[in-house]
Amino acid sequence: MRVIKFRVWDSISQVLHGWDAIKNGSLMPLIDLEHYTLEQFTGLKDKNGKEVYEGDLILKTSTTAFNKKSNVTYKVCFNDARFCLYEVGGKYKDPFLVNLSGIHEIEIIGNIHENPELLKD
Repeated sequence: MRVIKFRVWDSISQVLHGWDAIKNGSLMPLIDLEHYTLEQFTGLKDKNGKEVYEGDLILKTSTTAFNKKSNVTYKVCFNDARFCLYEVGGKYKDPFLVNLSGIHEIEIIGNIHENPELLKD
């Protein structure tokens, strides 16, 4: 059974609140939905055991021919009722729909709120 969790980005205070703050109700008096972005947990963890959420920026490392390493940065999104990836700076602007559970060599390098510089082409 998949664990359903969320995190919340507060655009005014510039703080990313984790699941514990939501679960224990400490955010309830502060919630002004206009300033919050709710992001869902994908159910997956990166290679370091960190939970992957919608809005995260991940680095996928793969080995190419001749054992060269290739790194591609993706933004985790939710589109058409499933999680997907957008390649950052890639030539394709449509989401790259994948089964995220099939991706093992990923590492969270930031998120779209706290690290917008990583979204630049």
